[in-house]
Amino acid sequence: FISAIKKVTLVKRISETRSIWTMYYTFPAPVSPCVFTVLQTIHFHYLVVSIPVDLFGPGDEDLAKLEEKVTKGRYVSIERLLESDDGTIEWRMATSSTPGGSIPNFITESSMPGQISADVPRFLK
Repeated sequence: FISAIKKVTLVKRISETRSIWTMYYTFPAPVSPCVFTVLQTIHFHYLVVSIPVDLFGPGDEDLAKLEEKVTKGRYVSIERLLESDDGTIEWRMATSSTPGGSIPNFITESSMPGQISADVPRFLK
């Protein structure tokens, strides 16, 4: 459970391995709520790639209605899950994000490693 995530919505399932998701986050003041919308692709059942997408093109009007109307952030990640012979799972992740709005990049970039390490135990529960 990650308390900052208030809502996750499947916007569109493109195929068995590709979907568009929107994630609505709230943060302590003075940071405004924001939404991250990504195309998530799963390769070979162990590699997950998430890239930011915008829902404002022609034909996307119905999809855009599923996205919260708050500050738009950008999020990209590559995650790899491997199971070893003894049954333990290794999870590796490379990520970058910006919550958008007027927060200086150096603040979000300096807090990212600590936030990820705090979220991992909650995610694994």
